[in-house]
Amino acid sequence: MLEDKDANSSPSQNNEFDSSCAAYLRRAVKACAAGDEELGLHLYLAAYEKGTRENGGADADAAFALRKAWVLAVKLKERSLAEYIFEKLAPGEHEVSWGHGFGFDVTVYEERSEPPWS
Repeated sequence: MLEDKDANSSPSQNNEFDSSCAAYLRRAVKACAAGDEELGLHLYLAAYEKGTRENGGADADAAFALRKAWVLAVKLKERSLAEYIFEKLAPGEHEVSWGHGFGFDVTVYEERSEPPWS
């Protein structure tokens, strides 16, 4: 059984439960470290969802959670979850705040409906 108080405890009678983005991130990291990557994937998704609601958009923690969820979805061959994660990235320009705690790559593809020479 898990001995981690944070991941294994139920809410108190006062309904005290840390459901912040950071708390979900901690739980996701612990789940993956314990070998449960599927649980980690879902916890990273929950962290992303919570982070975007807390901050009115994706901050560095939410972006990190989405990236980790994507990597796990691809690794676990969870195609529908990978597609769901990809859909969370809306087209267009995005302002990103980044605490430099991790690296990332951005690839931009421009699509056209007809060749530029026509």
